[in-house]
Amino acid sequence: MKNGLTTLLLALAAAVLILAALEPDRVFNSPARLLYVETYDGASVDAAICLSGAELERVERCLGLYNAGKAKTVVVTGGGLEAGLIYYREGGSLASISSNWLLKNGVPESAIEVIERGTSTYGEAAAVRAFIEAKGMRSIVVVSSPYHMRRVSLVFRKVFRGSGIEMSFSPAKGFDEGLAGWWRQEGLVAAVFGEYVKLFIYAVKGYI
Repeated sequence: MKNGLTTLLLALAAAVLILAALEPDRVFNSPARLLYVETYDGASVDAAICLSGAELERVERCLGLYNAGKAKTVVVTGGGLEAGLIYYREGGSLASISSNWLLKNGVPESAIEVIERGTSTYGEAAAVRAFIEAKGMRSIVVVSSPYHMRRVSLVFRKVFRGSGIEMSFSPAKGFDEGLAGWWRQEGLVAAVFGEYVKLFIYAVKGYI
């Protein structure tokens, strides 16, 4: 039995090595691909939810959805900033920074909703549900960075369970542009490994 298990493990290891040699991108991209979630089908929605973060790509994606007539409203999220952060002088919260950028790029104030609450993905999801229900909206598309989407989708599906709100998920960039070759970029290496740590923590806390 022991010899059989050893043989099986050696065979699996050899198969992985051969596959890595023949198709290295396919093998090395696998951890990042598991984090990538795209369910948005291009339908018009009541609101695009732009989750907070330092990445410009998130607000750019929401701007594109608004300009294409796919989202009637852009909802930006994110709680207050601490005085020690570099972006503090630009606004009192991550949500306000996103809102100011959208205003500067042509989105009218009437089409922007600001939720200055939430310092985590779970907190933002809870704040978004309360806001969306209060506004009577029935459909949303949630936007974030590609590496963030698996956790976003798991958290939002749990928080919105039983709400009846139609929900889809759209990464700020496609996989090839946003995550392919992640192991060659220091920032993405940190983001990918960080997401797996956060997924574990969220599972332990019952957030997903």
